[in-house]
Amino acid sequence: HRLNMAVYSIRQATRHTDGPAEGLLLLTEGAYMLNPQVRLALDADEFLAAYRAGEAALAAGDETRAAGEYQRACALYTGAYLPEERYADWTRLTRQRLEDERNTCLVKLSRIHLAHRDFEQAIECALRVLAEDLCREEAHRILMRCHALTGRREQALRQFEFCCQVLQQELGLGPAEKTRRLADEIREGLPV
Repeated sequence: HRLNMAVYSIRQATRHTDGPAEGLLLLTEGAYMLNPQVRLALDADEFLAAYRAGEAALAAGDETRAAGEYQRACALYTGAYLPEERYADWTRLTRQRLEDERNTCLVKLSRIHLAHRDFEQAIECALRVLAEDLCREEAHRILMRCHALTGRREQALRQFEFCCQVLQQELGLGPAEKTRRLADEIREGLPV
């Protein structure tokens, strides 16, 4: 019964598309299959294509194109993969991979903004990462740098303390040497 209801719903949802007259689903020899004439576009695939294009542009040294592709990828990422199947084992690895790549994408975009001294955009991207993953230490470092470079040394050091607290609570670890060194440089007023 559930299969019949699902098939009916799919047919109703796709009956007015510009695709082949047969529709999205075909019944062949007692089995349902996707119509091979219908071109499907999956948002997860489009996200990954934009992310990879950003990676290729960055590797080629084209930060402007890389930033554009990373922004496009982030716009395509609208939330967790198949949220209605949040607890299904078969979605877990793909969901985690997409979340990780989205956060990596935002970190790289944030780094590009930081390099171009667009601190506001760098901060926005880093905060979006931390909204999903408070333990992403690189996002904390980007925020520390942005605050230090804009004359907010105390806020940079508060960010370091927050990072230390989160890492200890969530993972039972302290910050990486790189993060501690950055905090020391900020305390001493050295260029970061």
